[in-house]
Amino acid sequence: MYIIKKVLGKIEDTLRKSFIRELGANIHNKRLRARLTNDNFSILCPNCIGGTMYKKLGKQFLSPTINLWMTQRDFIKFAVNLKEYIKEDLKFVETDKNYPVATLGDIELNFLHYKTEQEAEEAWNRRKQRINYDNIYILLYYRDGYTIDEIREIEKAVCRNLVLLTAKPLPLDYAQYIKPRLDRPNGDSFIDDNIWGTRTFEKQWDFVGWLNSDKNS
Repeated sequence: MYIIKKVLGKIEDTLRKSFIRELGANIHNKRLRARLTNDNFSILCPNCIGGTMYKKLGKQFLSPTINLWMTQRDFIKFAVNLKEYIKEDLKFVETDKNYPVATLGDIELNFLHYKTEQEAEEAWNRRKQRINYDNIYILLYYRDGYTIDEIREIEKAVCRNLVLLTAKPLPLDYAQYIKPRLDRPNGDSFIDDNIWGTRTFEKQWDFVGWLNSDKNS
């Protein structure tokens, strides 16, 4: 059984790098883009999922929360008090991590996809100028042991739509249940993909429909 799993794993890894995979992903992404009616939207989120959405839809990053991560608690504070935090300057700090880490007021930003502080700061400052405050979409996770009451603080944020991705069904209108794949890297963030490049979150949640919707209408 172990040998079979190992062989299948190698086959899957090969397919992930194949032309067929790329072709399938391109066809799928074209379908997503054809359905999208919204434009110039800013996705605020606490990890890399926002960047994945922008790339699939072929849209410019109109958000500074790309290629970084922060805790849910820090993200909620950031989203609720967005304009105040955006005025703050990044202050990089020494850590044992192999990527830049900075504070923004009293929250911490982990720039895990950047090699240098300068690169991270330039990307942050460039993208924060692009925020469309009239077309903000907020995504967060039910994780890290936070209570429902703590999560509900996000309801104070100003946005056109809001979603809470959760591996546990919750009695909230904006909660989206997604079954995690804990056997895959990033499975608990729902951004693991299959051999065709399709992410778990998009197989179980219509994120294009979410971007096309306005909770205030």
